[in-house]
Amino acid sequence: MDKDFLHGGISSDEAIKRLGFVGPNVLDLKKPTILGSIISEFTKPFYLYQNFMVWTWFPYWYYYMAIVNTVVRVTAGLIVSLFQYSSDMDLYRLMVTDGTVEVIRDGIMTRVDQVHVVPGDIVRLSPGVAYFDMVVLQGTSPLVDESALTGEVHPVAKRQLDAANAHRSYDPKLDKTSTISAGTTILECREEEGTEGDLAIVTQTGSFTAKGKLLSDVLSYERHKFKFDSEVMCVLAILAIEAAILLAIVFTVIEDNWEYSWFYAMFVLGTVFPPLLPSVFVVSVGISCRRLQRKRITCTDSRGILIAGKVKRAFFDKTGTLTNQGLTFLSANSGTELQTMLESVGVTDPTLKLGLATCHTLHAAKSGALIGPAVDRMAFSAVSAKIQDEKSITFEGTSVAYLKRFEFDHHSMTQSVVIRNGDESTVFVKGSPEAISKLCVQSSLPSNFHEMTRLSARNASNGNLSSQDCELCHAMITGDNILTGVYIAKQSGLIGQDENVVIGNCVIDGVIEWVNAADDSPASMPIVSESLALTGEVWRYLLSSDPNTALTLAPHIKVFGRCTPNDKVSIVTYFVEQGQTSLFCGDGGNDCGALKAAHVGIALSDAEASVVAPFTSLDKTITSVLDVLKEGRCALASALAAYKYMIMYGQVESINQVANAYLSITFTEWCWVFMDGIWTITMSFSLPLAQAAKKLSPKRPTASILGLHTMASACGVLGINFLFLVIGLLALYSQDWFQCRKWGSTDVSNVLTIGDNYETSVIFIISGYQYIASAAAFNFGYTFRANWFRNYIFVFFFALWTALQFGATLSASNLSCIWRLNCDNDHAVRFVTGTEPEAIYNPWNTTVMPMEFRWILFVLMVVNLILVCAWDYFVVNNATFVTKVLRRLPVQPSDTEPLAYEKKTSTSIISSNQTTGISSQDAVREPLI
Repeated sequence: MDKDFLHGGISSDEAIKRLGFVGPNVLDLKKPTILGSIISEFTKPFYLYQNFMVWTWFPYWYYYMAIVNTVVRVTAGLIVSLFQYSSDMDLYRLMVTDGTVEVIRDGIMTRVDQVHVVPGDIVRLSPGVAYFDMVVLQGTSPLVDESALTGEVHPVAKRQLDAANAHRSYDPKLDKTSTISAGTTILECREEEGTEGDLAIVTQTGSFTAKGKLLSDVLSYERHKFKFDSEVMCVLAILAIEAAILLAIVFTVIEDNWEYSWFYAMFVLGTVFPPLLPSVFVVSVGISCRRLQRKRITCTDSRGILIAGKVKRAFFDKTGTLTNQGLTFLSANSGTELQTMLESVGVTDPTLKLGLATCHTLHAAKSGALIGPAVDRMAFSAVSAKIQDEKSITFEGTSVAYLKRFEFDHHSMTQSVVIRNGDESTVFVKGSPEAISKLCVQSSLPSNFHEMTRLSARNASNGNLSSQDCELCHAMITGDNILTGVYIAKQSGLIGQDENVVIGNCVIDGVIEWVNAADDSPASMPIVSESLALTGEVWRYLLSSDPNTALTLAPHIKVFGRCTPNDKVSIVTYFVEQGQTSLFCGDGGNDCGALKAAHVGIALSDAEASVVAPFTSLDKTITSVLDVLKEGRCALASALAAYKYMIMYGQVESINQVANAYLSITFTEWCWVFMDGIWTITMSFSLPLAQAAKKLSPKRPTASILGLHTMASACGVLGINFLFLVIGLLALYSQDWFQCRKWGSTDVSNVLTIGDNYETSVIFIISGYQYIASAAAFNFGYTFRANWFRNYIFVFFFALWTALQFGATLSASNLSCIWRLNCDNDHAVRFVTGTEPEAIYNPWNTTVMPMEFRWILFVLMVVNLILVCAWDYFVVNNATFVTKVLRRLPVQPSDTEPLAYEKKTSTSIISSNQTTGISSQDAVREPLI
C-alpha cells in the first residue's frame, strides 16, 4: 500500500461522503426497555382477549374478582416481559457501539466517535473491543480475543498484510490472519503515538461487518418448531368448540334476564381459556436459564433450552472438548526407521530440533507467553529456542531469520516456513502423516512410516478424558487422525472398549477402502455389531456419489476423522436436514460453522456472550453438555406439567360454573379468590421450580400437547376429578338432613345471596381440593426432574393448602367461615368487599354439615388425591398402559434397529440387507421436534 496514503488517510470530505453512502457504524437495534417489553407482551392477541373478558366481572358484581383476575394476568405478563427484556438486553449488549477511535484524516491523527468511522479509514489500534472489520497494514502481531465471535478459546495474533500478495485483491478468508473482525477484543498492540503505532484500514462497518452478519442471522433466525407450535391451534379449536357447547348450556339453564345470562356465559368463556396458559412455557424456560447461569453457562437464546430437551444426536469435537485442554510432548525422532513414543524421549536430531523451533505459527505476547496452537507451543517448548520478533528466533544461541511463514491450511492439512540459518535456506513442512506422505517421494519415507504413524495414532492420548454415561446417539468429529479419534472415543465411552470399529479410510479409484481399526486388516462390509468411523474424504465422497448409502450408514458412524471445518458443517447439517435434533459441542474457531448449524450449539469459551452459539460454557467443561440437556428436558417436562395443570384448572372451573348455573347457586367471594387467584397462581408458578434430574434420562420428554402421553395424563386426571365431583353430590343428595335450595328468579341474579348452601359447600370442598391434588399429580419428577419432594416451594404450598382445606372441611370455625362452609352466624366473617361480618343467607342460618358427612368428604378428597397421583405416576409415566397401546400400533423401523449390509458392486456401494425390511431410503425423520 502507498505509504503516503497509510500516513495520510482519506480526506474529511471523503469521509462525509462515505458516511452518507454506507451509513453510520451502528447495528440498528433499538435499545430494549422494560416498558417496551411490557407493552409488546400485553398487546399480543391472547392478552387482548383477556382484557376484553375481564370487564364482564364488573357488572357481574364480582368487581373484586376482576381485580384478582387482572392481578393474575398482569403478574404472568410482567414475568414473561422481564424474561424477554433480559434476553433482549443480552443481545443488545452484543450490538451496541460505544466510545471513540483514533483515525488518520487529512494527514492528521484525530479522534472520532466509533459510529462515524467509514470504510477506508486508517485507524490506530488500541486495546478494547473492535466495532468494525479491519485489516492490519502496519503492526507487530496485535493480540486479539475472538471468543465472542468465533468461540476460539485462545487469543490469536494478527500479522500485517503480506506485501507479496499485492497482486490480488483483499479477501477476508485468504487474509484471515491479518483481519480483525468487529466483535473481537484487541488485547495487546503497539501503542506508540501517531503513525508509529499499529495501523489498520477499515473494510466494513455496521451491519456489513462479520459481527453484523452473524447478528443478522440471529435476529432473522426462525426458531425450530416444536410439535406444540403446530398443535396449539388444534387445542384452541377444541376449547372453542367446548366453550360453544357450555355457553349453549348456560343460556338454557339460567332462567333469568338475558343480561345476567350473557355475562355469566362470558364468565364461563373466560375460564375455558385460562389466563396463565400462554406464560407457562416462558416461565419454565426462564427458570432453567437462570439455573444454567449459576452453573456458569450463559444463554443468548433462551428458547434454545426447550430445543435442548429434544436433542437426539450429539456431536463432539475432540481436542479440548472430549480431551483436556493442552497437550503433553513425548518425543520426536527421525531416520530410516521410526521408533515408538516409548522407545524415544525428547529430541536429539539437530535438524528436527530446528524444525520444531521454526515451523510453527507462534507469537510472543508482551508478557512473554507463547500465543498459538497447543501443539506448536508444546513442541517449541521442547527445544532451546526463543522468539525475538515476527521475523526471527534465537535457536541454541544463533539467530534464525524467517524468509516466509505460511499459516496452517485446513484443506492441505499442512503448515510451512522458509528460514535462513547462517548461509543456508531451509524449507520445513509439517502436517498430518497422510498429507506429508502425499508430498513426499515414497522411497524417501522411513520404511516403517505408515506402520508407526498408524500405531502412534491408535495409541495416542491427549490426557485425562471426560466421559459420561448418557443415553444419546453421539459421535465425534475431529480434524485429527481417524485412529486417534477411535482411541479417544473408546476411552471416553462413545464406543465400547471391546467393540470392533470398521473404518472407511480413503477412496481409491472410486472404491471405499474399509479396514478394521484393531489391526488394519481389510473389512469387506460394515455390520451392525461394529461401529463405523469415516474420514472426511470418505464422507464427502458418499454425499456426492451415493447419498442413499450415506443416509443408511450415517446413524452408525461414531467417529468422523480428518475433517475440515467445512466437513464439520456438512456432517451436522446433514443430520439436521434428516429431522434429528442435533447438538454440537466445540471449543475453537474451527467449530464456528458447526456450532451455528446445529439445533443446539455449546461453545467452550471464555466469552460470556457469543453469537456463534446459544450456549457458552465459561468453565470450558464437557459436563456443561449434560447440564444443558438435563435443564432442557426439565424445562420441557415442567412446561408440559404446568400446561396440563392450566388446562385442568380451566376445565374443572368451567364444569363448576355450569353446575352452579344448573343448580342456581354460586361460590362465595372468598371461594372465587382462592380458586381463581391464590391456588392457581401458587400452584402453576411453583410447578416449574422443580430441579433437573441428576442423571440424564434414557428417554426424551414429549413435546406434543395432543400426543398420547399428554392426553392420557390430562384427560385421565380430569375424568377422575369429574367422577369424584359427581360422587360428592350424589352422597349429599342421599343424606336425610339435606334439603335442596329453591330460588325465585329475582334471587338468582343476586350473586351475593345464593352462595350459602350445602351444594356450594360440597362442590367447593371436592373440586377446590382438585386444584391442589391435580398439581401434586403433575409435580412428579419421573426421569426428567428431581423427585417431587425436592420441589420445596411447591411442597410447602401443597401442604399449606391441603391443611387449610382439610381443616375447613372437618371443623366448624372462623377458618371454615372464610369460605362460608361449615359456618353459622356465630362465626361468620365479612365478605371480601364488606366491612362487617355477613349473616348466613339461608332459612337455617347455617351451612354446618354433620360430622359423619364431613368425614365422607374428607375420605373422598384423600382417595381423589391418591387416584390422580397413581394414574399419572404408575399408569401414564411408567407406561404400563401406554406401552401396551403402542405395541398394538404399527411400528416404523428406527435407527436403533439391527442392520446388516452387503457389498453390491465393485465400487463399494453399500445397501441394506433385504431381510431387515429397511431400505437405504429409510431415515429417522422428525419434522417437528
